[in-house]
Amino acid sequence: MYSLQATASPQDRSDIEHLLAVYAWALDTADFNTLKDVFWPDAILQDTQGIEHKGRDAVMGYFKDLTSHPDFRGRQHHIDKLLLERVGDECRCRAYWMVSRWDADTGQRQLDFIGHSNDVYLFADGVWRIRERRLFYWRSNDCPWIGANAG
Repeated sequence: MYSLQATASPQDRSDIEHLLAVYAWALDTADFNTLKDVFWPDAILQDTQGIEHKGRDAVMGYFKDLTSHPDFRGRQHHIDKLLLERVGDECRCRAYWMVSRWDADTGQRQLDFIGHSNDVYLFADGVWRIRERRLFYWRSNDCPWIGANAG
Protein backbone atom coordinates (compact mmCIF):
# COMPACT_ATOMS: atom_id res chain seq x y z
CA MET A 1 0.00 0.00 0.00
CA TYR A 2 2.32 2.73 1.25
CA SER A 3 6.06 2.70 0.89
CA LEU A 4 8.30 3.30 3.88
CA GLN A 5 10.99 4.39 1.42
CA ALA A 6 10.72 8.09 0.52
CA THR A 7 10.89 8.73 -3.22
CA ALA A 8 10.59 12.51 -2.96
CA SER A 9 13.73 14.32 -1.90
CA PRO A 10 13.83 16.44 1.25
CA GLN A 11 13.95 19.50 -1.04
CA ASP A 12 10.85 18.32 -2.93
CA ARG A 13 9.01 17.85 0.36
CA SER A 14 10.04 21.25 1.66
CA ASP A 15 9.04 22.98 -1.58
CA ILE A 16 5.65 21.23 -1.73
CA GLU A 17 4.92 21.96 1.93
CA HIS A 18 5.68 25.62 1.17
CA LEU A 19 3.38 25.48 -1.88
CA LEU A 20 0.57 24.09 0.28
CA ALA A 21 1.14 26.79 2.91
CA VAL A 22 0.87 29.46 0.19
CA TYR A 23 -2.29 27.74 -1.11
CA ALA A 24 -3.93 27.62 2.35
CA TRP A 25 -3.05 31.22 3.23
CA ALA A 26 -4.26 32.48 -0.15
CA LEU A 27 -7.52 30.52 0.11
CA ASP A 28 -8.20 31.55 3.72
CA THR A 29 -7.60 35.24 2.95
CA ALA A 30 -9.33 35.24 -0.48
CA ASP A 31 -6.06 36.33 -2.13
CA PHE A 32 -7.07 35.26 -5.64
CA ASN A 33 -3.94 36.54 -7.39
CA THR A 34 -1.73 34.32 -5.25
CA LEU A 35 -4.20 31.43 -5.29
CA LYS A 36 -4.32 31.47 -9.09
CA ASP A 37 -0.52 31.28 -9.24
CA VAL A 38 -0.30 27.98 -7.29
CA PHE A 39 -2.17 26.12 -10.07
CA TRP A 40 -0.94 25.17 -13.54
CA PRO A 41 -3.12 26.57 -16.38
CA ASP A 42 -4.49 23.07 -17.13
CA ALA A 43 -5.08 22.16 -13.46
CA ILE A 44 -7.98 20.05 -12.29
CA LEU A 45 -9.73 20.53 -8.95
CA GLN A 46 -12.28 17.94 -7.90
CA ASP A 47 -14.41 19.30 -5.06
CA THR A 48 -15.88 17.21 -2.25
CA GLN A 49 -19.08 16.73 -4.28
CA GLY A 50 -17.05 14.98 -7.02
CA ILE A 51 -17.40 17.88 -9.49
CA GLU A 52 -14.30 18.50 -11.60
CA HIS A 53 -13.25 22.08 -12.31
CA LYS A 54 -10.91 21.91 -15.30
CA GLY A 55 -8.46 24.69 -16.06
CA ARG A 56 -7.17 27.50 -13.88
CA ASP A 57 -10.13 29.79 -14.69
CA ALA A 58 -12.69 27.15 -13.67
CA VAL A 59 -10.73 26.40 -10.49
CA MET A 60 -10.68 30.10 -9.62
CA GLY A 61 -14.42 30.36 -10.33
CA TYR A 62 -15.00 27.60 -7.80
CA PHE A 63 -12.88 29.35 -5.16
CA LYS A 64 -14.51 32.73 -5.77
CA ASP A 65 -17.93 31.14 -5.27
CA LEU A 66 -16.77 29.26 -2.17
CA THR A 67 -15.26 32.34 -0.51
CA SER A 68 -18.35 34.46 -1.28
CA HIS A 69 -20.42 32.53 1.29
CA PRO A 70 -20.76 34.50 4.54
CA ASP A 71 -19.69 31.53 6.68
CA PHE A 72 -16.39 31.14 4.81
CA ARG A 73 -14.62 34.08 6.43
CA GLY A 74 -12.66 32.95 9.49
CA ARG A 75 -11.92 29.48 8.16
CA GLN A 76 -8.46 27.93 8.29
CA HIS A 77 -7.39 25.10 6.02
CA HIS A 78 -4.77 22.73 7.43
CA ILE A 79 -3.02 20.17 5.21
CA ASP A 80 -0.62 17.61 6.64
CA LYS A 81 0.63 14.02 6.73
CA LEU A 82 1.84 14.24 3.14
CA LEU A 83 2.67 10.88 1.54
CA LEU A 84 4.75 11.97 -1.45
CA GLU A 85 5.89 9.81 -4.34
CA ARG A 86 8.19 11.38 -6.93
CA VAL A 87 7.62 10.16 -10.50
CA GLY A 88 9.66 12.09 -13.07
CA ASP A 89 8.72 15.77 -12.90
CA GLU A 90 5.66 15.04 -10.76
CA CYS A 91 4.98 14.28 -7.13
CA ARG A 92 1.85 12.36 -6.31
CA CYS A 93 0.54 12.96 -2.83
CA ARG A 94 -2.04 11.68 -0.38
CA ALA A 95 -2.69 14.04 2.50
CA TYR A 96 -5.10 14.82 5.29
CA TRP A 97 -6.90 18.16 5.41
CA MET A 98 -9.02 19.86 8.02
CA VAL A 99 -11.05 23.07 8.06
CA SER A 100 -11.66 24.95 11.29
CA ARG A 101 -13.49 28.21 11.98
CA TRP A 102 -13.82 30.70 14.81
CA ASP A 103 -16.84 32.99 14.56
CA ALA A 104 -16.08 36.38 16.14
CA ASP A 105 -19.77 37.29 16.56
CA THR A 106 -20.81 34.17 18.46
CA GLY A 107 -17.43 33.11 19.84
CA GLN A 108 -18.16 29.63 18.47
CA ARG A 109 -15.08 27.59 17.62
CA GLN A 110 -15.70 24.61 15.40
CA LEU A 111 -14.20 21.94 13.26
CA ASP A 112 -16.09 22.29 9.98
CA PHE A 113 -14.71 19.43 7.89
CA ILE A 114 -12.05 16.74 7.80
CA GLY A 115 -10.92 14.90 4.73
CA HIS A 116 -8.15 13.64 2.53
CA SER A 117 -6.85 14.48 -0.90
CA ASN A 118 -5.12 12.86 -3.83
CA ASP A 119 -2.90 15.47 -5.43
CA VAL A 120 -0.43 15.77 -8.27
CA TYR A 121 2.22 18.48 -8.26
CA LEU A 122 4.27 19.26 -11.36
CA PHE A 123 7.79 20.74 -11.29
CA ALA A 124 8.48 22.92 -14.32
CA ASP A 125 10.10 26.28 -14.96
CA GLY A 126 11.93 25.88 -11.63
CA VAL A 127 8.78 25.74 -9.47
CA TRP A 128 6.21 23.28 -8.11
CA ARG A 129 2.54 24.02 -8.78
CA ILE A 130 -0.67 22.05 -8.36
CA ARG A 131 -1.63 20.06 -11.45
CA GLU A 132 -4.46 18.09 -9.86
CA ARG A 133 -6.21 18.21 -6.48
CA ARG A 134 -9.00 15.78 -5.63
CA LEU A 135 -10.78 16.37 -2.33
CA PHE A 136 -12.73 13.82 -0.31
CA TYR A 137 -14.44 13.94 3.07
CA TRP A 138 -13.20 11.56 5.76
CA ARG A 139 -16.31 10.09 7.31
CA SER A 140 -16.90 6.73 8.96
CA ASN A 141 -18.90 5.45 5.99
CA ASP A 142 -16.64 6.56 3.13
CA CYS A 143 -13.06 6.89 4.36
CA PRO A 144 -10.54 4.72 2.45
CA TRP A 145 -10.78 1.79 4.87
CA ILE A 146 -8.45 -1.15 4.23
CA GLY A 147 -9.24 -3.19 7.36
CA ALA A 148 -11.38 -5.80 5.61
CA ASN A 149 -8.56 -6.46 3.13
CA ALA A 150 -5.70 -6.58 5.63
CA GLY A 151 -3.87 -9.88 5.85
